[in-house]
Amino acid sequence: MMVEAVLLPFKGKIVHDGTLRPYNIFIGGGIRSGLNEAYMAAKQHNRIITTLEPEAAPQTQVHHQQKPGKDWKPVVEELVKACENLQRGSSVQSAAFALLRSSARAVQSAVQ
Repeated sequence: MMVEAVLLPFKGKIVHDGTLRPYNIFIGGGIRSGLNEAYMAAKQHNRIITTLEPEAAPQTQVHHQQKPGKDWKPVVEELVKACENLQRGSSVQSAAFALLRSSARAVQSAVQ
């Protein structure tokens, strides 16, 4: 939902004045996913602004170093190979297998 609002600083927090005025618009899947990706990237890099008063912001930000995750490459490689060997059956099975193969390849790209 797209809204128009006035943001105000109040005791180190961001508040809005009055009511939010929503706009009845349709946001397509491409725009929604783009906005979601931008939000997740900002959140991951601690770029979400929570105060308009710099003096109220925490002075020290603790950056937790992420420990290396499990290496999923071998498991995903097996999964991709297994998906490639799925036999076509009914039209529903064929569509489901195609989706499974595409998903496995997407995961393969993500772990590489």
